[in-house]
Amino acid sequence: MLTATNGVDALKLAIDERPDLLVLDWMMPGFSGVEVCAALRVHREARMTRVLMLTARAQESDLQAAYEAGVDEFLIKPFRPGELQERVAALLARA
Repeated sequence: MLTATNGVDALKLAIDERPDLLVLDWMMPGFSGVEVCAALRVHREARMTRVLMLTARAQESDLQAAYEAGVDEFLIKPFRPGELQERVAALLARA
């Protein structure tokens, strides 16, 4: 498991390490989770990384912006502990 404390580091790690899955918070210092996801989607080596967005933002426009940036799944805070595990497992099971 890799950890970044801001969006800039998250993007660099995702490009360098190419994880199968990236869990991003929308509100991060540096780049937002949406900005990180959008940057990944145009980067040839990292565009296949699955992205799960965690956020307290729940407006329809927020969901639309996240999906337009290339987010695979969107999980609204607060969520039950098992729900994150279920979403991660489902994303990793996708071919």
